[in-house]
Amino acid sequence: MKFFNNVLKQSTIFQYFEELSTKVSKQDWLISNISWNKDLLLSCSGAVYSSNVSQSLQNNIIKDLGHHLPNCSRCIIQHYLWDKNSGISKHEDADRVFGATVYLNEEWDVNNGGLFLWKHTNTPETNWQAYVPQFNSMVLNDQKEMHLVTSVSPNIKEFRFTIQIWGF
Repeated sequence: MKFFNNVLKQSTIFQYFEELSTKVSKQDWLISNISWNKDLLLSCSGAVYSSNVSQSLQNNIIKDLGHHLPNCSRCIIQHYLWDKNSGISKHEDADRVFGATVYLNEEWDVNNGGLFLWKHTNTPETNWQAYVPQFNSMVLNDQKEMHLVTSVSPNIKEFRFTIQIWGF
């Protein structure tokens, strides 16, 4: 896993939230409970909502992050809204060149859950590490390492906001 801080320009973050505010009332969202492989839902009961970002926002995200991302022939970039009790079971993104997450909650307390856990390849199953989401930081998995997101607390006051990026 690779970790980066202050990855998006303020103008891109502003564009993200502007676009998100118009998208939330539209019906172009996928729901994890319906669209994800059931193996990814083993540890959590809540839903994650996802929707593709606009081409304009995608261009700005790639411009801001391009020097951190591995080469690929195609990227998918999506808004992710992590609701109460949502998370994702352990997996390794084996069918992708890379997976990346950009965290966009200005404040995220460890008690809110939604922690990113990962395990380096060829380490014991008991040797997991944790990352507490930090505003405008990115986690990049370009080594197909096993990872998961712990359940988000049922007491959160807002969604856990992320941008998910996959390279193919």
